[in-house]
Amino acid sequence: MANRIVPEVIDDSGAISRTPYEIAQSFATYYRKLCEERPRPQVEREAPLLEEVSFPVILTKEKQDLDGPLGLQEVEEAISGLAAERTPGPDSFPPELYQKLKKVLPSLIHPDQCGFMPARNTRHCVRRLHVALANQNLLTSPLALLLLDFEKVFDTVDWTCLQQVLL
Repeated sequence: MANRIVPEVIDDSGAISRTPYEIAQSFATYYRKLCEERPRPQVEREAPLLEEVSFPVILTKEKQDLDGPLGLQEVEEAISGLAAERTPGPDSFPPELYQKLKKVLPSLIHPDQCGFMPARNTRHCVRRLHVALANQNLLTSPLALLLLDFEKVFDTVDWTCLQQVLL
């Protein structure tokens, strides 16, 4: 049981909380700050950065396949591929939807994306970083690296900006 107890917490200012009350207050303060509304920069659709980026798109045939009804064979394949007694997850989407999306998503997700991808993880990103740094002298253009670490990303994303980028 000793390994399940939080003996102390260090907050953003460096103050150490040791009593159960202080620790609870530190957690409450952290999550209150994490969940509060933050000012977000306004991004216009015509932003030059976005103009130069080519985003993957779903082809008309793929869109028709996704929009169409599930066929009997697709349902049978999906059901046979699922573990016993599986139900929709917290998102309430049935597993069959994911089976259908599985055919299209690889063409939309960049090979460098490691998070939330089967058989890919942070280790692959770190390896790519090492290779890039080791071979930077072979490049004809300057090397630029960007690391994004999203804290509570789905609650802090600017949805208006995201819609502008995706639409």
